[in-house]
Amino acid sequence: MLFRGRNAMHRVTPTEGDTTRMLVVLAYNAQPDIALSESARMTFYGRL
Repeated sequence: MLFRGRNAMHRVTPTEGDTTRMLVVLAYNAQPDIALSESARMTFYGRL
């Protein structure tokens, strides 16, 4: 795991103005049709 909340291997500068920061999470599963658990969806998306 490269990051968990505020604990990251790197830092980023704060956004300024009306700019929204975009975050991309790339995930891979060797088995097809695997969905994220409710816990993982809450972690990644903040909602179910």
